[in-house]
Amino acid sequence: MARLLHVGLCAVALLACDSNRGETAHLRDSARAASAAKAAVPERPMYTLAAGTTIKASIQSAVSSRSNVVGDRVNAIVSLNVMDGAHVAIPGGTAVALTIAQLRSARTPADADGTIVLDVTSLTVNGAPYTPGATVAPVPHTLKGRAADGATNALQTDRDVIVTPGTPITITLTHPLKIAAS
Repeated sequence: MARLLHVGLCAVALLACDSNRGETAHLRDSARAASAAKAAVPERPMYTLAAGTTIKASIQSAVSSRSNVVGDRVNAIVSLNVMDGAHVAIPGGTAVALTIAQLRSARTPADADGTIVLDVTSLTVNGAPYTPGATVAPVPHTLKGRAADGATNALQTDRDVIVTPGTPITITLTHPLKIAAS
């Protein structure tokens, strides 16, 4: 009886081993099939814009040192296609999110100008967001004087920095930027 029991347990153990081998083989075959399916789908090509590439854009809303503060978001739109060789890497019309990094009115008669500095937060190309290493060239702006009662006067000492919608800006990449083709 003991021999029969021992043979029976060995048979059960062998069946369990064969079952595990079958599962392992099935998992291995499934992984190969998934890998082959992934290889069959070609990856989208990537465009690479070199450091130093410029992007022309325009501000979409007014900015004022009287009503805006550091940290406010400013939207812009890419004005011209940005090319990677013969391919459009960033199409005109692409959204650019900027953040006000510095903003200060001209406060004294000795202040020849106020300050506005924008940082690039993101570009949204073909629906995908990118965070480029980039700088924004000095932003064209005007100064508008302000009297204590809020009335405007160009001769006042406290002059607000004003950026109007449509103001052109130039963004320069400080690091290469890889963008997936559409």
